[in-house]
Amino acid sequence: MNNMFVSLLTYLTVLFHQRRHLKLACAGAMVIGLGLSNQHTIVLYALPLVVWIVSLEPRMLLSGVGFSKLVVCGVVGLTPYIYLPLAGRKAAFGAWGQVDTWDGFLTHFLRKEYGTFRLYSGNEGSQVGDQLVQALLLYCQNFQFESSLYLGAPLGLLGLGLCVRESVKARSVHCYGMALAIAFTFYMVVFHCLSNLPLDQALYFEVSRVCGV
Repeated sequence: MNNMFVSLLTYLTVLFHQRRHLKLACAGAMVIGLGLSNQHTIVLYALPLVVWIVSLEPRMLLSGVGFSKLVVCGVVGLTPYIYLPLAGRKAAFGAWGQVDTWDGFLTHFLRKEYGTFRLYSGNEGSQVGDQLVQALLLYCQNFQFESSLYLGAPLGLLGLGLCVRESVKARSVHCYGMALAIAFTFYMVVFHCLSNLPLDQALYFEVSRVCGV
């Protein structure tokens, strides 16, 4: 589901670049809210895109009316959390704790069980530097064949090159292809620095191998 929200946010980013409508930015804010209600790590992908989108139309998006609409849409996207206290009253065995109490709700909201923005609750994870290099290599290996049959990287580079060429022709520095590449890179680096999985264990090795956007 996280990949679905990331894909939708990517699509809305391209549309906003083309049309510059406040409604598209509001839709993006709602998608970010919904994505956060599912998995916090979407913020690592959304943050660079938000900065880039605001740089396109700062007057529109940072005005009193525009900014207020974005905040409201983002909050609306978070409304699935309203259901948690209601569901917690009849929680099944193995559910996310006592979410009908403030303490239980915050524990789930911050994902304290395994660490906020983390994948592993133990202390024996890899060192950050080693973790980052290993995780990125595993992701690239998986992406190279199993996920894209060796076509993903060449097509991605081709698409980025075409976007840059169009920006040069239009004499514009706002290349959405570059923005997407930066967002993806930021996500991959920060996410794998924080994932802290012990990669010497087979289960966590496989989780790290296929994770990412």
